[in-house]
Amino acid sequence: MPKPPVERVHGFDLDLERHLAAMGSVGTRNARVWLRSPNVAPLKLRLRCEGFEVRHELSLPRSDATDHTYSLHYPGDVQGAAALAPATRYELRLEFDDGAELTLCFETAPERDAKSEPFSIGVISCHQPFDPQGRLTDRATHFLDRLPEVFLEHRVKRVLLMGDQIYADCPTTRSLFSDAYFREVMPDGVETIFDCNRAEVRRLYQDRHRLFFSAPGFKRLQELFPCYPILDDHEIRDNFGSAEEHHGAGYAAIRSGALDAFVDYQACRLEIPQVRTQRGYHFEWDYGPVAGFVMDLRSHKRNDGERIQLFDSRQFHQLAAFLERHRETPVVVLGLSVPLVHIPDWLVGAAGLMLGETSDAADRWSYFKAHGARDELFELLCEHQLKAPEQRIIIAAGDVHVGVAGLIQVNDKQQPKERDLRLYQLVSSAVSNLESPVKTWAASLLPLMKRGLSVASDDCRYASRFDLLQGIGDAKRNPVPELNAGLIRMDPTDRGYEVRIQLLTPGADGRAVEVFSSGALG
Repeated sequence: MPKPPVERVHGFDLDLERHLAAMGSVGTRNARVWLRSPNVAPLKLRLRCEGFEVRHELSLPRSDATDHTYSLHYPGDVQGAAALAPATRYELRLEFDDGAELTLCFETAPERDAKSEPFSIGVISCHQPFDPQGRLTDRATHFLDRLPEVFLEHRVKRVLLMGDQIYADCPTTRSLFSDAYFREVMPDGVETIFDCNRAEVRRLYQDRHRLFFSAPGFKRLQELFPCYPILDDHEIRDNFGSAEEHHGAGYAAIRSGALDAFVDYQACRLEIPQVRTQRGYHFEWDYGPVAGFVMDLRSHKRNDGERIQLFDSRQFHQLAAFLERHRETPVVVLGLSVPLVHIPDWLVGAAGLMLGETSDAADRWSYFKAHGARDELFELLCEHQLKAPEQRIIIAAGDVHVGVAGLIQVNDKQQPKERDLRLYQLVSSAVSNLESPVKTWAASLLPLMKRGLSVASDDCRYASRFDLLQGIGDAKRNPVPELNAGLIRMDPTDRGYEVRIQLLTPGADGRAVEVFSSGALG
């Protein structure tokens, strides 16, 4: 068979991978496999674990509209396949009809009440490894390239991809919203991306996904760990949803086409009902003593001129039901692409007035138009914590290009003599998006300025105070302005689990270094 031609995205110095695959949602007895390949007639599967091997063959219909992406449920979509075994490590080999092969690794979740070995949940965000000339650079990729081995050492079982897995608008010299670059990408007379129809936008964003997923370290990470992605702004455009214009007619095709591509390459790997026919990409996941709900803060984000709503009522009610079901679960992780706590209200308000509603300032929960949504979510978390005071609630977030481990102390104003509640926030950003030293230094100052201040508005029922967690031993750096990855570590004890938050950064010798560890969370 002749070798297929090399494919590239215009302006980028990276060959596109013809075949891509990743593990998505993995339960105790099932798993979802995502793949991208035009060579799936037939597709051969070889599933192995210790003392077991089985082979399957299936033919998938050609799928040009989805850029040859597929999502397979195992065992549901594989004729004759049996359910998987809980708490078992598997290797899945995919053999394509052109002779190429890819190997995926994953571990099924243990039964809910089974005692597990120590393990971690990985948290990363903001994957943008290209320089202004469209080249991968070692400075941007060296940490990500080593991260798969680091996560194996830390017994990571699931990885939360907390947004900006791709950038439609970065590097700025290669932005789909740069008229000069766009005319090179679409030379047939289409002047700007605003002139494209939905299908054309979808194709452009599919190319972006394939490009960013072809970066070797990111490709390998998704092959070795079940990765759970959520949408953020750069999957569409910087700060999307914060400005009123984002939901006008001018953005209709861009919004729809970008979300189509997000489903093709990311959301379809998750257990989201009717993922291709509805808009809303929040999802649940669990692994033994940990249960997670990851919110979608983009697809329903609206600025109506008076307020900014970040989520719809359906998602909020499903989150409330999730929390009610998991009162007895030791740890609950709430995934937010944008941190609930980051910048003081007064500062972001002033910046928003000066810079406008397409700026980063207007994209924060602390922007005055978003206070209603912020307070609604915060009160729900506090009410749940009152019902489950022994549960550790950790907010996992990305977006802001600094790693931060925070503590939110809460007191019920109506019952002030009761003990304080404690919520935790782990922010991990960025994994490959290099900023200038000045920008990262400035980003690290913002959570310092938030220390001692309230999380919610003055009329909120719950009094709150934000602070940075104190580290232990030599791991006390917080905030962390370098490239970073976060961990939620679970260590079994006689009484349950010790839970700790960690942040890793690149070390001088190229290995990852633990620069922050919280010690056991109270």
